Formats: sequence, structure tokens, C-alpha cells
Amino acid sequence: MQSKIINSSNKSYLRRDKGYSLAIVIILMSVALSSVLAVAAIFLREYRLNTDIKFSTQAFYAAETGVERFAWEYRRNNLVGSGQYSCTSGCLGNNTTYVVTYDFVSSAYVESVGTANQTKRAVRVSF
Repeated sequence: MQSKIINSSNKSYLRRDKGYSLAIVIILMSVALSSVLAVAAIFLREYRLNTDIKFSTQAFYAAETGVERFAWEYRRNNLVGSGQYSCTSGCLGNNTTYVVTYDFVSSAYVESVGTANQTKRAVRVSF
């Protein structure tokens, strides 16, 4: 771009046609930054969702393992009445736990609650 000398009312001053390219670069950078931030927000949301699904699945299978363990204990030891037992540290190998509660006195049920990283899922079996 060229600089032009403009005469106005017998006054001469230098007019510079600079700054347009800087404004365009700033606008393009703003658009690029907002696009990157939008993609990052979508990525983080999907990552959190997949992590929640992973822990939910682990908690469900821990609860199911508790029911299966109860069935084994019931056949092996002929459990009657009511009671509770749990796997609270390291017995499943993936930092999940379960707590099984059974009651054959007032109503016939077995309930197992599985936990994985503060996500809980329960399985209840009624007879």
C-alpha cells in the first residue's frame, strides 16, 4: 500500500493505508482459535462420557460378580436367613468392589451393589 499526501484546507498530512492486514489477521486468528476451542470442548465432553460409561460397565459387572459369588456360597454353604458380605479391596483386580445383601426371612432376594471409581450399579435378584 502506498502513502499519499493529501492537501486539505491548505494543510498537508500523510495518510497511511496500513492496518487493514493486521485487522484481517486478528479476525482470522480469532476464527481459528474459536474453532480449536470448539473442537477441544467436544473432545473433552466425549472423553468424560466414555470414561463414565467405562466405570458404569465395571460397576455393573462387579455387582453381577457379587450375585454369582452369592450363588456359589449358597450352594457350597447352604446359606439361610439374612446377611451381608463384600469384596472391598483387591479381590476383583481392577479397583472395583461389591457388597452383597441377602434376605430369605422376610422376602427372598439377593442384592449386590458394585462400585467402580464412585460409580455404583446394583443388581437385585428375587426368588
